[in-house]
Amino acid sequence: MLLLQDEQKAKDFVLAIGEKRANRLLNLLTFRIALRIRKANEACSVAMFYEGNIRVAEWETNLIHDLKMGICLTDTFNTPLAAKERIQKRIDERKARAALRLAAQAA
Repeated sequence: MLLLQDEQKAKDFVLAIGEKRANRLLNLLTFRIALRIRKANEACSVAMFYEGNIRVAEWETNLIHDLKMGICLTDTFNTPLAAKERIQKRIDERKARAALRLAAQAA
């Protein structure tokens, strides 16, 4: 698959640190911003702060963007083919359990 330069850089970054670590880092960054919003809203009488008007550093924005893009490009669990395989596996297991149940009833 041919990727743009920024997409390839984000994908390489996520592959270098690992998907699990990338997800953990993304959660920490988004929690950090959410905490900043919550503290700002608690300090004022009317809750008027949200993601659009709270101050976020440029490195945070760039890192979140790279992590999200890299995770999307490297995630193989949520592809249509993987979903189809999981569904087929569940159907096969259900049929096997039904066959065992019918064999037990016939005996």
